[in-house]
Amino acid sequence: MEEEDNPVRAVPSTSPDRKKGGVEDSGSSTCVLPDTEPCETGSNQVTGLSDHNGPSCRGGTGIRVLKRNMKRNGSRGCVTRKTRFASRERDWLKGDAQRGCVCLYGAADPQPPSSGPQTSSTSQPDLRLVLCSTSTTVEELCSQGDSKGLYLQLHGDLIRRLDPTERPLQIVYDYLTAMGYKDPQRIQWEAANSDLSCMIRFYSEKPLSADQLEHSLTGKMHILPLVGGKVEEVKRRQHCLMFSSAGPQAQTYFVNFDTLADYQRWHRQASKVVSQTVSLVDLSCYSLEGVPEYLFYSQDITHLNLRHNFLRLEGPGGLHNLNRFLQLKSLNLSHNRLGVFPESVCEISSLVELNLTCNGLHTVPGQIGKLQSLQTLSLEGNHLSALPEELGGLSQLSSLGLSFNQFPHIPPVMERLTAIDRLAMAGNKVETLELGFLGRMSHLKIIDLRRIMLRISLDLMELCWITSSDRLINCCVSV
Repeated sequence: MEEEDNPVRAVPSTSPDRKKGGVEDSGSSTCVLPDTEPCETGSNQVTGLSDHNGPSCRGGTGIRVLKRNMKRNGSRGCVTRKTRFASRERDWLKGDAQRGCVCLYGAADPQPPSSGPQTSSTSQPDLRLVLCSTSTTVEELCSQGDSKGLYLQLHGDLIRRLDPTERPLQIVYDYLTAMGYKDPQRIQWEAANSDLSCMIRFYSEKPLSADQLEHSLTGKMHILPLVGGKVEEVKRRQHCLMFSSAGPQAQTYFVNFDTLADYQRWHRQASKVVSQTVSLVDLSCYSLEGVPEYLFYSQDITHLNLRHNFLRLEGPGGLHNLNRFLQLKSLNLSHNRLGVFPESVCEISSLVELNLTCNGLHTVPGQIGKLQSLQTLSLEGNHLSALPEELGGLSQLSSLGLSFNQFPHIPPVMERLTAIDRLAMAGNKVETLELGFLGRMSHLKIIDLRRIMLRISLDLMELCWITSSDRLINCCVSV
């Protein structure tokens, strides 16, 4: 199998035949081998795999790109089991359990959650089969084609851009392992089954949503935020309106209408919009990589929900711009895989509620002490083991969520948070609980210590204190 580890770039056929009777392997495609002339592969040959005896195919990364003529079955995103590998592809798998394939789909509308069978007339994205290994990175795969990045979609839901260092085949293997598969050979074979793309799918470019696809067919779309802006009649032109957005970077558009009826209708509707104020914005579960630029022009936003996206700290629309929201009171950034606490949030002095749950955070910056209006702070599901002393200066903080982190004990800064009445510490690594410490925090009303095995030493005075207290303590105690 040494000959199989060679770099081969395949140029797939641009117009594959899709015949109704099943899989057709007789289609012609062109493959390019290192230091050789282009050659044609005929019937029953697989593009990207050279002959075992071919001396021109030694060395390299072992990435293969295949283009097969595949017949879709009733499900929108699946291909039939007849599309499994031919003999040479099976030889590729036999060489090493860490070898496999990744199905790459082209640009199309993303796969929705399947609610029933769909007709085969539905347009399908272009499909390529890439033979690689678990060590092959996104950057290496992209170098074999024209794509600038890869995107991952799970269960027909959110789509996120993969980092250049991520390994697609390893992601598939980890996915199958989480499902309960243990045998390496079985994992390899299931990962090679293209039916798996119904649950985990890779795109060579970001798919268009239904709305984006419609706009791409109707021409270039201009978005002008009218809330807080103005609309005026243009006297010098017939049936012409001037639309202006709000904010320091305001834009103005002049629009001519064909009929008086359209002119009056748009004038009436736009006049209503500019007089409105938008205070609550929910952009959760939109696969966003940045905050839409037009939101920064709306200075009346008080509640912003950006949960379950893939937001980045830098770049256009990055979270470093969040301090531009001067009136923001509630901000939800949970489930965004941030990895780092966005320090620009600490510049929003009006913030009352902040949710950074499940973001892989390891530390909380001392700048959090600037949020003097903060009342609710949710930091569950991270990797925190300590809190900064500056947190103790938040005199209005009443609820603190620290569940499922790495805290070895209740943070000492809690004694300084005199306004707090609810503390969630479930699922941490706390082993010892000093009731004297809890006694000094008489302001606490609810303490959640579930899923923690505690060793508590009680004397008579402490026992009397805990039984007479009006607090609610949920915990699993080992006395």
